[in-house]
Amino acid sequence: MDLRFIKDMEDYQYILKHKKSAFSSVFRNKIIDFAETFDEPDYYESELINFPFFEDYYYAIIKDLIKNNIKSVIDIGCQLGLQSELFIKTGIHYTGIDNSTVRFFNDNCINVDFYSDNFINIDIKDKVCISSMSIGYFSDEIYSDNDYIKKLSECKRLYIVSTPEFIDKLKISMNLVDKLHNISLDIEKDKDLSISDGYVYVFEKK
Repeated sequence: MDLRFIKDMEDYQYILKHKKSAFSSVFRNKIIDFAETFDEPDYYESELINFPFFEDYYYAIIKDLIKNNIKSVIDIGCQLGLQSELFIKTGIHYTGIDNSTVRFFNDNCINVDFYSDNFINIDIKDKVCISSMSIGYFSDEIYSDNDYIKKLSECKRLYIVSTPEFIDKLKISMNLVDKLHNISLDIEKDKDLSISDGYVYVFEKK
């Protein structure tokens, strides 16, 4: 494990707070090289611009994974999988799942796997999973919130950022064990309660 990286996570709080796009990420050069290979770069533009918000949540999650000696995670709705870089640096095996992406970041690295599929079709039973603003936000013509909650309830441990309504529903099926603060989010000033209250909720299987 890269101990310097762990220390850096504490130092990045101010930097992460003010960066404007993925190209300001702490591994920006690698992201730039990746983006230059896109056949249709505009297709990925919004994900690259929004990545800093998600990256901050992943730092909070990784700190808790390390604290609990968790060695493997499944990331539901991983988008491009830029955050896989953070897991590589900590030695945690990372599996990303996204049914709307066919190109993934770090897809040729060891200790990293990706699946272009709906997580409903993936075995997550008794696994540690992450869902960072991917479930509970978008309507689905095939699956309902109840379908997703039933599937998520198979997880051994779940780190999730979602709408307050979805979190409340999930509390019925899983045990809420912790709330992690997004390290660069000023909850009182920046939160939009219709989107998220600024916390990563940690659930465990009942």
